Amino acid sequence: MKKKLLFFTFAILSTIFIYNYATKESATEKLRKQHAAFLESHQYNKTLELTKSQRKLQGLPPNKYFEQEYLNEINPATGRTHKRELLQLQKELNAERLSERAPGDAENNPWVERGQTILAAEPEPYFLTQMMIAKKQYMLVLVEDCGKTQIFQI
Repeated sequence: MKKKLLFFTFAILSTIFIYNYATKESATEKLRKQHAAFLESHQYNKTLELTKSQRKLQGLPPNKYFEQEYLNEINPATGRTHKRELLQLQKELNAERLSERAPGDAENNPWVERGQTILAAEPEPYFLTQMMIAKKQYMLVLVEDCGKTQIFQI
């Protein structure tokens, strides 16, 4: 009897805990709802619906670009744009791009020669077709004196 009572109380408590945890709204969801409500009530949304002629009559620029850009740059937590943070991020990204430059792209980033300067010592690729290999028409022979590989016909 005690085991059944203990099992049912554990089941009820775990069900209540799971229900509370599942229905609990996260901080991210609250922030999303706050941001959506802010965007819906913002005055720029009312001006975005106007036509070009109506915007000119009200003294607004005919292009809606700056209003859309402002609404896209708003920080959801504060409801304001943070130009200083954007400028800092742009500086970091530009510095990262400069560090990943390819050699020889400008005078201040010259190409530096490395490796062997003797071209005869470098391997040369040869392409043989499958038919040539199957018929054994060619054979690879290494010529030691000049360091080159040559193909001779049998």
